[in-house]
Amino acid sequence: MPESQHLLWRGQVSAFAHTVGTDQTWYYYVRAVNYQDTPSDWSVKVTASTHRVISDDILFGPDLAKHLRELNRISDIIGEGGVDFENISEHARKLLEQEARVYTDKEVERIQRELLEDLAEKANLDYVDGQFRLMDEEIRFVTDTVDNLTTISDNLRERVAQNEQALAEADGKIVTIETEIDDIEVGCL
Repeated sequence: MPESQHLLWRGQVSAFAHTVGTDQTWYYYVRAVNYQDTPSDWSVKVTASTHRVISDDILFGPDLAKHLRELNRISDIIGEGGVDFENISEHARKLLEQEARVYTDKEVERIQRELLEDLAEKANLDYVDGQFRLMDEEIRFVTDTVDNLTTISDNLRERVAQNEQALAEADGKIVTIETEIDDIEVGCL
């Protein structure tokens, strides 16, 4: 049975209209109240449903429906006859022509070579015969560095040999001193 908060209308009437939304189902009960304020029993439950309105959102989903609305707006802008080349501004025509340009193999090779040479310059390299190479000044620097490191290495080897010889001589002196100590007799008075 309906509760008082769901009461739609109360009063004297011979007909009643209830405005509702689309795609809804409502359940109604009716009862009469006499002049002495005595209510009758509730009627049997009556069901009423409104029609479902099919929209683009329901048919295609909200994302696709939004995209369709945007395409429809664009088609309204373009118009029934469409757009021809004369309707496009000079600037837009030049952009279209530039994008549509076909490059020859030689043009592609030239642009590729220019890009590689620019890259080589930024990396401080030479780009010769399709290969990156160190520039002459870098080669000289590397060669000089290797020569300097070789000289330092030779000097270190020489010092190590000298230190090994000095250690051997010191070791010989220690053995001699130990022998002399063994030969000393210690006496006590």
